Amino acid sequence: MEDQVHKFLTLHEFPTKLMAYHYLKDSIKRTMGEGILPNKILFAGLSEQYQTDSGNIERCLRTLVDKMWQRVGLFTKRATNREFILRCTEHIAANTPSVDAYTETERANGNFHVLDKIFENDIIVR
Repeated sequence: MEDQVHKFLTLHEFPTKLMAYHYLKDSIKRTMGEGILPNKILFAGLSEQYQTDSGNIERCLRTLVDKMWQRVGLFTKRATNREFILRCTEHIAANTPSVDAYTETERANGNFHVLDKIFENDIIVR
């Protein structure tokens, strides 16, 4: 998963020297892997990891999103931090072969991808 996130971010030429790059990368990984939605809880977890405050993380991400939303090409207007992270997560998951590898039995047992859970709860409307 980390490779897929890194490939997506480098493909769209995200500036890796900025701390916001690392915040975004970890936000996408946590959203995909742990099912944590991009909200105050996610930013609080990142703030503990990076030893900063969640307001700083949100501000850095907002600046990065302002610069990058057009370059990614998934948006027609400026996205919020939450929309940007979720759309990037959705795009990465859709282009990762292992996402479709789940069988109906695994889905029935509750072993399915986090984005299926997000869409199931109508958090994202396609």
